[in-house]
Amino acid sequence: MRAKIFRYVALFLVSLFVVGCAAWKPPLQRDEKYPASWQDIASLGPECKALNGTYSNEGLLIDSDGSAQPILLTDILPVGVAGESEFISLKIVTQKIDSNQDTFATLQISVNDDSKAPQEWEKCYCVKHTLFYVAKTESSGIYYIYAIGAQHNVWLTQDMDGALIARIMKYSTGLVTLVPVYWQSHVWARFERIGD
Repeated sequence: MRAKIFRYVALFLVSLFVVGCAAWKPPLQRDEKYPASWQDIASLGPECKALNGTYSNEGLLIDSDGSAQPILLTDILPVGVAGESEFISLKIVTQKIDSNQDTFATLQISVNDDSKAPQEWEKCYCVKHTLFYVAKTESSGIYYIYAIGAQHNVWLTQDMDGALIARIMKYSTGLVTLVPVYWQSHVWARFERIGD
């Protein structure tokens, strides 16, 4: 019985690895969920430096069913920032450039005209001129019944007008009564650029 449980746990861990690898494909092009009325997606350029700027905290999210609803940029950032902020300034600080010219970076986040030091998230990656970070991970389970793990990944880029475009992806994998399960979904969000 233990060997059987070990095999399922190993399968679960392998599926988590596959989910993580799937997350590394940057969304540089429109897909069927990207709103036709939005400008085309543009590049953040080398080291994602074109991301540097100030954005409205309140944006528009297009849900999986195509409906629009408000969303706050502070809700998808990887560090806790006051939700009532009117605008957010973002800055990329490159830590290391790899052989593919992708970068390991720190995302500096400032709120309004706050004189305090910016908050930092050091686990960002500029892959093919698009910024990637894991916004949140979750897990739950009941022994012998189910074990589910989920990861919320955010890809940031810009459109032709310089607005911040976010592709928010959720990957879930696990075991339900020892049967492997996997699903994924994504939504798009847009935040107006209001300054450099």
